[in-house]
Amino acid sequence: FMGRRGSRRGSVGWSMGPEPGPVPGTSLMKCAVRLGAGNITFADKEPVPEPTNYTVRLKVKAASLNPIDYKMPKMSLGRYVGCDVAGVVDEVGPGVTEFAVGDEVFGVAQFGKSGGIAEYSICEAKMLAKKPENLAWDKAAGSVVTYITAYGAWTDRAKGGMQKGDAVLVIGASGGGGVAAGH
Repeated sequence: FMGRRGSRRGSVGWSMGPEPGPVPGTSLMKCAVRLGAGNITFADKEPVPEPTNYTVRLKVKAASLNPIDYKMPKMSLGRYVGCDVAGVVDEVGPGVTEFAVGDEVFGVAQFGKSGGIAEYSICEAKMLAKKPENLAWDKAAGSVVTYITAYGAWTDRAKGGMQKGDAVLVIGASGGGGVAAGH
């Protein structure tokens, strides 16, 4: 892996460097793999994932690491690490009509089958959005889980979500979800 790493609103952002993808015919890539809760390593000979129905494959440009990625055990989230991902659509699976090869997107990697901290990632099309041109790759990748978490806290009525006219106090808005909630 090449690139930079740094704290950004509670997530650690990874930007993939200019390294070329897998050599044609080998179908191998570099990625982070989960050996167990809190035990993550990097592998350089993992198979490049292939898209299936209603999924796309991304050439990853950036990803972020959230607490869920390193605190959850392998049996819960699967072998591959990284929920948040941003990249360029590299291949489109059957049934996908909203994205095409070359589209710049961001969203969530397919749980249990793929991860964002990889050269390539598989994502369900319904879990992606087109990346605005003025949004940097690392910011796109670093915003997904934190903003979904904050949005859910504000709107999930079953868990005490906000209603019109409610007041709220966000204490210690220094993590990703707290910063997102402040927006």
